[in-house]
Amino acid sequence: MEIAGEYLVKDTGKTKKGYEKLTLTGTYTDERGKTEKINIYGIQMDEEIFSVGDVLSITGEVLPFDTPTQPGGYNEKMYLTTRGFDGKMFLHGAKKVGEVRTPAVLLAHTKERIYTVLREILPVEESAIMKAMITGDRDDIEEMTEDMYRKAGITHILCVSGLHISLLVLYVKCFIEKICKRSIRTTAIFTIISSLGILLFMGFSPSTVRAVVMILVAMAGKVIYRRTDWLNNIAIAALVILLIQPLYLWDAGFQLSFLTTLGIYTGSRLMGEAESKMGKLLRYAGVSFFASIFSFPVAAYHFFYISPAGILANPLIVPLSSLLLGFGILAAVLGLFCMPAAVFTAGSVYFILQIYEKICMFLGNLSFGYILVGKPSLVQVLLLYGLLFGICLYRPKKKERFALCFCAVLLLGTMVGNKIGKRENTVAFLDVGQGDCAVITTADKKAFVIDGGGMPQVELGDNIGVRVLEPYLESLGIGRVNGVFLSHPDYDHMTGLLELMNDMPVDALYVPDYPLTAEDWGNTLLEIVEKNKISLYTVKMGDEGGTETIGKFRCLYPMEKMYLSTDTNAASMVFTYTYGGKTILFTGDLEKEQENLLLRRKMNLVCDILKVSHHGSSGASSEEFLQTIHADYGIISCGRKNFYGHPHKETQKRLEDAEMEVIRTDEKGSIFVTITASGHMEIEGYRERKPIYERIEEAMETRAIP
Repeated sequence: MEIAGEYLVKDTGKTKKGYEKLTLTGTYTDERGKTEKINIYGIQMDEEIFSVGDVLSITGEVLPFDTPTQPGGYNEKMYLTTRGFDGKMFLHGAKKVGEVRTPAVLLAHTKERIYTVLREILPVEESAIMKAMITGDRDDIEEMTEDMYRKAGITHILCVSGLHISLLVLYVKCFIEKICKRSIRTTAIFTIISSLGILLFMGFSPSTVRAVVMILVAMAGKVIYRRTDWLNNIAIAALVILLIQPLYLWDAGFQLSFLTTLGIYTGSRLMGEAESKMGKLLRYAGVSFFASIFSFPVAAYHFFYISPAGILANPLIVPLSSLLLGFGILAAVLGLFCMPAAVFTAGSVYFILQIYEKICMFLGNLSFGYILVGKPSLVQVLLLYGLLFGICLYRPKKKERFALCFCAVLLLGTMVGNKIGKRENTVAFLDVGQGDCAVITTADKKAFVIDGGGMPQVELGDNIGVRVLEPYLESLGIGRVNGVFLSHPDYDHMTGLLELMNDMPVDALYVPDYPLTAEDWGNTLLEIVEKNKISLYTVKMGDEGGTETIGKFRCLYPMEKMYLSTDTNAASMVFTYTYGGKTILFTGDLEKEQENLLLRRKMNLVCDILKVSHHGSSGASSEEFLQTIHADYGIISCGRKNFYGHPHKETQKRLEDAEMEVIRTDEKGSIFVTITASGHMEIEGYRERKPIYERIEEAMETRAIP
């Protein structure tokens, strides 16, 4: 929809690319004259920087949120919708026309002053961590730091979690009760007030709301002299959040927050009370164990990994968190009045964070510390939690508990290892926009990548390899690639592969045996191959490889002693992949001239699926070539509304005349071809796979009301 008018800046931040992101609120009037309040996720593309409280005059189109087009993709729609946004907008030419001063604006400016203090008294990375712990803003944390904490199983430290809220409230409670010598009832009232203040300051994330609601219920019980139950408090907190935003039920943060809390409750209940120091230590370690175990299935479902290292890390990290948070807040407050005192206090913060880093590095390097398991099915996750609750909460008899434990271990094994009964290979044509990328995965978790896509003017480290290719492989539990095929060295085929080879173990790289390619690789590719000790092979017509379980690869092009064209597309490697009697022909960006060379050699080009050359360009896929290969399906990889107009109408007409069913990534998202060893083949587009919450919503809308 098109909007024009004045909008208030409610919040600011930074995207990973360094652009300013704004939360804008204002009113929108539709064609029928109906006015409604809307919140816009704005990305400021110009150099001018805006602040909270600024009133901007903006004009432009509000865009819908993106949905993932491949497994493992970021669900922008789900994430931003649950945060209250109605659409996104790329701002060009926005002008400040005024400003307002409200309590919310003053609060935001106070946060900014705290950010400034932290940046002045701590090194860059340490200040970013403390900023996240105190205010919930994680924009400045480096990816390397997040990865280190993730592998150690303590990412909850890098955000405002229930742990931090509980510690802050504990400080307030102890101060009022122990130092001010107030009654239990008075202490509870002041604790409720301070909890609400903390909630306003730190924001309304699921974990923050959950912790505050649980504290409010517990303190309200003390005010009216009633005992509260922890399990009831958890249920009330969940109900409050879901009444405000039902979609939070599908949010990873919501699920992890409540399940981890249930794990703590379960561990506390099973471990019982302890009096000796050793008993208390064992009880503490046991509670940490149950908190981690309860988080594993949902962590695997959303992030494709589990971190057993967290079982060891949390008993070491959590006790220091109270000191870290206390010193951090004290340093930030002192910095508003006396900078030397803040710098002195910050020394303790830096020291504790260095301990954190040493612990994370040690545990993250353990072979069992971080396990990539892939995305389990929703049924697996639900069954695992059913078994966990059956084992831990309902205390069945010994034999029944043994049976439940056995089932849980077996189910966990299917999640971590191969899928039981799976005997099919999958060829995924990933939606990488205007580019090519295909991934072949086998039943025994072998993986081969054919081209990697790539976006122009986007730096390595934030391109297709990181955004699309690696998350897809991780969602399958694949942490090592057996072979990578580069059809030719154009950026929209090569860039994602550079990132993949730099981030994930790759056994071999296969490139066409074509002299032009060697000149066009560039230093980056050669440096990555050498640094990561990747075997490099050149491939030409007649080369073959593969096995019965993996499938057979056969190279058709390039040929030996070829004429050297100045067009890199002429270097495109052409090969077939055959499994279960089905054949897929990969053609890169081959043009008509090279297609004619293949036809004149009278090679066997018959296939079941054609990866249509050059994104459906009119300069490829000649009529004679299409009639020769006899393909039933043609798959075109191209970007939505791409600059080149791919696929061209002439090519689409030739594909139709060849009686070929055309499937496009710009229409279907990623396209998956599953082939069984017996030769059964199915083709499905990712956009046809609707999330369960959308299926539930559709069922509710279509069901007749009696």
